[in-house]
Amino acid sequence: MPNERAPVDSFRYGAVSAAIWRNETDKGAFYNVTFARTYRQGDDLKNASSFGFNDLHAIERLAGWAFDTIHELRKDDREAAAAHEDVDASE
Repeated sequence: MPNERAPVDSFRYGAVSAAIWRNETDKGAFYNVTFARTYRQGDDLKNASSFGFNDLHAIERLAGWAFDTIHELRKDDREAAAAHEDVDASE
């Protein structure tokens, strides 16, 4: 079975989507965002990582949503770390 990770969240605006990925390091978690544009080629759906003028509004909206989501995820991470430190200190 392949080791495939899933995004922690994803959004779509028209044909453009954004996915938020969590990466663990020895310094803690950090988040990245990938954007894709879906298009049809024959009967197949394909994804592209280049965007035209008409896609830029969608990118702007998705980037804003991703920023807000990552802000909340980082806040949750800080709160979880603080709670973990409180448990360690009480032991």
